[in-house]
Amino acid sequence: MRHCRGPADYYRVRATGHAMTLGLEPSLKESKNRFVMSVFDADRRLIEEDLGKTSPTRTLAVTPQATYYIKLDLNHAPIETPQYQLHAHFR
Repeated sequence: MRHCRGPADYYRVRATGHAMTLGLEPSLKESKNRFVMSVFDADRRLIEEDLGKTSPTRTLAVTPQATYYIKLDLNHAPIETPQYQLHAHFR
């Protein structure tokens, strides 16, 4: 996926499998460097929220060929790292 530059970015992804693993690089492992990741379905209904507070990666069950929207809020990310990259992998 593309780089995240702003404090809140939205991404649209099309599922190519039954499970979607989301990750952010560089990883924000320290508790003070938290971020909020929210996943919405095609109708913009919230599926998961605050994913980044529990783990730098998260796997969700998804419907193949369905569209999902991911909102990434980096308000708590360290300012010395100017950009992050969001990855979505399907299986």
